[in-house]
Amino acid sequence: MALLSNFINLAKGQIDRGIYVWSLNGIRLDKLTELKIRDVEDSESNAKKAIKLWNERRFKYPDAIAADCSGFVVWCLIQCGAKKSGFDTTAEGFRTKQCHEITKGELRNGDLCFKMSGSKAVHVGIYCDGKVIEDRGRAYGIVSRSLVLGGWSKYGRLMINWDDEPKKYVLTRILKKGTRGSDVKELQKALLSQGYSLPQYGADSSFGTETYKAVIRLQKDYGLKQDGIVGKNTCEVALRWIWRG
Repeated sequence: MALLSNFINLAKGQIDRGIYVWSLNGIRLDKLTELKIRDVEDSESNAKKAIKLWNERRFKYPDAIAADCSGFVVWCLIQCGAKKSGFDTTAEGFRTKQCHEITKGELRNGDLCFKMSGSKAVHVGIYCDGKVIEDRGRAYGIVSRSLVLGGWSKYGRLMINWDDEPKKYVLTRILKKGTRGSDVKELQKALLSQGYSLPQYGADSSFGTETYKAVIRLQKDYGLKQDGIVGKNTCEVALRWIWRG
């Protein structure tokens, strides 16, 4: 059973305990050696920085981990059961292959934040309660900092069906302008919950111009085709519902 709460708690448990070592995905500090650090690090100067923090923490926190930024997220996912042992990817791999892109305003606990260099993600952290838990670097290890720090500019929601997420709505037909029914009301409630206003009619079960414009804005924010029609992609990606149409 993969629980989002476990994923977040695993990340929290490494704050100010875990360390950064290039290319590692979560080796316990008491299982790590200086030779291993020198073997995987990309330069002698970086190896010395990593070894220094390892020596400071390995006896105090023997069960803490050594990882790089993406390796830290990988470790949390494997430990909570969301991914199988052997799974590995980079910050860019998380952004482009493992996540749906979201906006900063849509962030919720467990989402990923990315620091970009050009068009490529070079750093990743886990959002939690207005902060980002990240394996910051060799001199810092795993820390929690305010979202406004760290240079985050892209955000993603992991494509994982967490067992402790609220039960998802099942949509059984396409919704478009002119459609009426309880499923339209559920759509309108979902739009309102995500901050898309329906000031004139609200959740009235009727798919009119107001709802159509809100769906267009939703689709734009999620990078989907802006046709105002709620089909499979809008259902699964933007609303995170189950499609049975």
